[in-house]
Amino acid sequence: MATTITPSTLTVTVKEDININGSVNGSENTKILTVNEIFKRIVTCPASQETTVLKFASSVNVQPGDLAVGDCKYLRITNKDDTNSCKVAYITSTTNFQVTLLPGESNVFGATASLCKAEVDTDPAFGTLDNLVSVVVQSGDIIDVEVFAASA
Repeated sequence: MATTITPSTLTVTVKEDININGSVNGSENTKILTVNEIFKRIVTCPASQETTVLKFASSVNVQPGDLAVGDCKYLRITNKDDTNSCKVAYITSTTNFQVTLLPGESNVFGATASLCKAEVDTDPAFGTLDNLVSVVVQSGDIIDVEVFAASA
């Protein structure tokens, strides 16, 4: 079976726009990606529980629902709650790093292969980075997070 999916352009724009006392400042940066697959879902995360919202593997469907880590070119996790924060863990095969997303905030990454390396000290070694394996969310309250990934 030949695919009928035509690659398309994903345009990602990050924009800051502010006017303080008549002084206009800000910035706009745009990234253009060619993709042929997207993954989008909103996940309700129960209070005080770890919720795996996304998993990666070496290829598609090593386990049902896995995304191919080498194909993913863009990843965004957004806290859709208007009141409560959440913690997001980005997990590799050997390490993880965690961040807090306040209400309405997002984390945005490019490719998920060779994405990150967590270290226990304050002196970065800038060694070989690891592939992302999963994304896990936890909050003290019930929240919704939006997951958006685009692959080539």
